[in-house]
Order: sequence, then structure tokens, then C-alpha cells
Amino acid sequence: MPWFQDSSLQASLEAVLADSALLGAVVGACVTDSSGKRLFEHNADLRFVPASNQKILTALFAVETLGPDYRPVTRLWKEKGRVVVAASGDPTLSLKDLRGARKALKLFDGLPVAVQAPFQPSLGPGWEWDDLPWYYAGTTTALTCDDARFSVFASHGRLEPIPPELRVKIVRQASTAKLDVTYDPATNTLFVKGPLPKERQKLGEFAQGDPTQVAAHALGGPLQSQPQDLPARQPDLTLTGKPISEDVKQCLESSDNMITERLLAMAAIQAGPFAKGIYPDAPDRMLAFWTAKTGLTQKDMRPVDGCGLSRHNQVTPQALCTILCWALRRPYSSLWLQSLPAGGEGTLRNRLKDSTFIGKTGTMDAVVSLSGYLTSGGKRYVMSLLINNSIVPASEVRAVQDRFVRTLEQGLAGHVEHASNQ
Repeated sequence: MPWFQDSSLQASLEAVLADSALLGAVVGACVTDSSGKRLFEHNADLRFVPASNQKILTALFAVETLGPDYRPVTRLWKEKGRVVVAASGDPTLSLKDLRGARKALKLFDGLPVAVQAPFQPSLGPGWEWDDLPWYYAGTTTALTCDDARFSVFASHGRLEPIPPELRVKIVRQASTAKLDVTYDPATNTLFVKGPLPKERQKLGEFAQGDPTQVAAHALGGPLQSQPQDLPARQPDLTLTGKPISEDVKQCLESSDNMITERLLAMAAIQAGPFAKGIYPDAPDRMLAFWTAKTGLTQKDMRPVDGCGLSRHNQVTPQALCTILCWALRRPYSSLWLQSLPAGGEGTLRNRLKDSTFIGKTGTMDAVVSLSGYLTSGGKRYVMSLLINNSIVPASEVRAVQDRFVRTLEQGLAGHVEHASNQ
């Protein structure tokens, strides 16, 4: 009997998954070696809502399609009566970058900004209404800055200034004993109730109401309709973004939704203009990519966005393991592995600090996911553990996941020690 079918290890892993914290939840697990051979499975072929484990699919799709060294560019022309911008979707363009461009081109206040964009502003399908004001659920746009978000601070009993380019309206409502700060992205209005703190404090981080308009204001003027053609001459200024490999690392370590959605759009647009918009065209192209590259089918996954915020996303633990194994065979595999946080880093900063595990977390209400790699005896193994419909605090579910990882590591180490003694 192969070691991975040994009843004691099987029983130990199953016992972890039988923890009372998971009572009533749907649990799926898959463990493979680096070739994809299954070593352990528990509902491995059931489809689950993956939460941010969806970012694994998107990040690899972007790296493979664009290349790890690809750097998005934003081109600008100063024309008579307007400035023309050719956007590419640069995920990390900043307000400081655009202010610098305005200064370099000597753009005056009120000069219209015409933006040619390969994809139009969109919200992900199925994103919940109460998520939309927050920084992690902003609009996906080809031209944006500061990750389509802004922070609100207060000190000395007053709100600190918000960048004027955002044009945020502030409404101070009737005072209450408790501070309450809410934001309506539809009207670009910040509502503030209650006393403001004396010590400097961050009150919230929100999604920009119209990220393309904010970028246009940073360049000096209002947003103009998209130009039919770009100027025939060379651009007056080109802003070059970071290599995509760095964007991928940032999106995986911090689980950044907005970077991930722009990676999805930039990769998918390489196949040609979107007929229906970013959604559903980009997820459909990503699905076609994965079925062609790995042999997976539509029964294994259903992507509807890039970051996993939608509950319409579905994927099996086995499919995630297949994709993670595929990544190990790519020429950029070392960069990929370096992009994933280890214990004590990124979204794993409080977890698995003494483990060999590296990978991606995922958390939404009633969804907790963990997929990645662990190493034993010089060999790499792949695992995915997806849990849906849990009703206990996410911290309790994560503790079970961590115990699964440690139990698996102990089993792998025991096998290596046993084999070396033969």
C-alpha cells in the first residue's frame, strides 16, 4: 500500500476535517505531489466558492499571457485644447505620478482630458451592494490612481483634507455619542456623525466613486469623451509601470482585489477587444485559457471575476491543485513561488510561522480557503482546502486549516524518515 494511502495518515487528516468547528459546513480537500498525483482527497471534485483563492487563477493567467517582465505604459499627449491619454490598465499608477505628469507637461487647470481606454469602467458581477463603498470593491478601470481607493483620517477633532482631485462631498450629520463614518460612491459623499478623535486616527478606507474622473482631475481637467484616434506623433510623456511580476506579488501577499481585476482585464484584452465589456468577456477568456492549458473543464470551475469577491465564482479543490502543479512547470516558476506569502507574511502574517507552507488565503462570510505548497524531504507537495457554509468565526476555521497543514507536514516528514531507514 502506498504511504499516502496509509490508514493512520488518512485517519489523522479526516479527523482534522471532522472538527466541530466545521459541523454543518461543506469541506473539500485535495493533496497531490508535484506531478498532480492525488495523495489525499475529501470532496475534491465538488465545486466551492473560493473567495480570494480565485486570485491564483487570475495571477497565473496574467503572468502567462503578458509575461513576468511586461510593464504597462500610460502615454500622454498635450494637444491644443486638451490632453490625450492612452491608458493600459496600470494597476499601480499613483496620484503622485499623475500630478508629476501634469507638472511635466505644464497642463493648466480645467484642460479637458480625453482617455482612450481598452476597457470601460465596470463593477464585478455579483459584488454585494454593502461592499461597494469599501476600498476592496472599487470600479475596475483602465486609468486610475492609488488603487482606486482613498483613506480618511482625523486629528485634533477635525477631518484631515482629502485630495481635492477626488471631489468628495462631506456631510457632517447630527452629532451622536458614537463616531460613524460612511461613504456613498454613487454620489461621492462622505457622511460623518459623532465626535472626531483628538489623536490621529484612520476612520476608513473607501473606493473612489469614479476612478477615471479622479485621474482626469489629477491631470488638470474634467474627463472628456474617448478619442476615436490617438495623435500620430510620439507621446509627449510615457509613464511606465512596474513589471507584472511585482503586481502579482502585491496582489497575492495583500490579497488586493483591484490590482487583481486589472490584471485580469489586461491579460484578457490581449485576445482582442471586449464585445460585452470586462465582464463576462475577461472571465470567459480566462476559463478558455485554463481548459486549454490544463485539460480542466467547465465542470471544474466557473470564474465570473478575477479576485473572488463574487459568490458566483466556483472551483474544485482538485482544479486548484491542477493549476498549482501546472505553475511549477513554467519557466517563471521560481518567481511564482516567491510571489506567494509564507507563514508570518502577508495574509499569513499570524499563521503557520514555523511551517514550510506558502500559498493563498481566502475569506468571506461563511467561506474560508487555503491553497498552496508545502515541502518535505526536498519534494514539493500541493494542497487545497476549501470550506463553505461555516457559521463559526473565521479564526476558528483557519485554526482547523492550520492543523490540517501541520498534520500533513508531519505525515510527509514521517514518510521521508521511514523511506530513509529502509
